[in-house]
Amino acid sequence: MTLVVARIPYLNTDPFFFKWTYPEASVLEAFPKKLGALAERGAVDAGLLSLVDSWRLEADFEPMRPFGIAVKGAAKSVMLFSKRPPERLDGARIGITDQTSTSVQLLKILMRHDYQVEPRYRMGFRDSDDARLMIGDDALLKQSSGLAGFASVLDLGREWARWTKLPFVFARWMVRRAAPAHFKRELAARLETSLRRYERQKSRFVSDVSRRRSLPEKAVRDYLSGFCFRLGGKEEAAETLFRRFVTRGEARCSC
Repeated sequence: MTLVVARIPYLNTDPFFFKWTYPEASVLEAFPKKLGALAERGAVDAGLLSLVDSWRLEADFEPMRPFGIAVKGAAKSVMLFSKRPPERLDGARIGITDQTSTSVQLLKILMRHDYQVEPRYRMGFRDSDDARLMIGDDALLKQSSGLAGFASVLDLGREWARWTKLPFVFARWMVRRAAPAHFKRELAARLETSLRRYERQKSRFVSDVSRRRSLPEKAVRDYLSGFCFRLGGKEEAAETLFRRFVTRGEARCSC
């Protein structure tokens, strides 16, 4: 029996797949929003699910603790590029990348509760955008080079940490509840092995990733240093707070 492990093709997921070998499982790549839909349709048995999708699908999926992706400050790859400062975005048109499930919720919470503005959100980017939410490797590249015409740049990880004094959890490793017990044990063991290998061999990892993704080694090293791949008490507290906002309906997005 071959089970499907999902992989989000972002740089910040690479440590979980460093020198990955698991012949009994096939790997399927998908961006966060599509991955949530695939998991809902039964096409995925385990993977890093966007945090809000992990809640939405918790009847069928359970967490693979402690594995996940969180930042204690700047995310560097969840960025709002804007033509004006955030406090002046009331009524503004914000284009949203079609890759996101969680980051758009985070943006709405920050806009409403921290900056106290109510922009208008829509999927996709248009010339008339006042601001754009980008995530993943696209955002990582643009946060260093900039986005022409969008002078204000907001890192949503940094903004959440400034506002709440907590880290932010973007994704959790989840596994289908009905999956065989031996698969859950083996997958958890392989994830831990990959992370330990990453921690012991960071120079080799950075070199490999730099060559494969055509990024400077320093950029790779600096970027990944901001992430936590095992979630603890502070991350649980941050997730609880974020979920409280979302489940109150204050972060829902029609886009």
